[in-house]
Amino acid sequence: MTFDKKQWAKDNKEKMHSYREKYKKNNLEKYKAMQEDYDKNRKDKVKARVRQKTNYHNEKNNVCHDCHEGVKTEFHHLSYSPNIFIELCRNCYKSRHLEEDLI
Repeated sequence: MTFDKKQWAKDNKEKMHSYREKYKKNNLEKYKAMQEDYDKNRKDKVKARVRQKTNYHNEKNNVCHDCHEGVKTEFHHLSYSPNIFIELCRNCYKSRHLEEDLI
C-alpha cells in the first residue's frame, strides 16, 4: 500500500490549513515570493489561453488598425478578454507595447 499525499490532504483539510498558516508565519518572505510566483504563472496561463482562443475563433483581415497598412498582422488584446482585441502590424504592435510599458 502506498501513501497518497493528495488524498491525505483532502481528508485532513484542517491540519493542512494549520500547517500552511504555521509555515506562512515562520517563512513570511519565502511565502510572499512563492505566492507572487504562483500569481504570475496563473496570469500567464490565462493570457496564453485567451491568445489561443482568439487565434482559433477569429480570422485576420491583415489590415493594421493603427496605420491601415495591408500587411501581416497580429491580434493585440486591449484587455485579456477573448473578445476585446484589434489587429496590428508588427511595428504598431511593438509601439503599443512600449507605450503600455511606460505607463
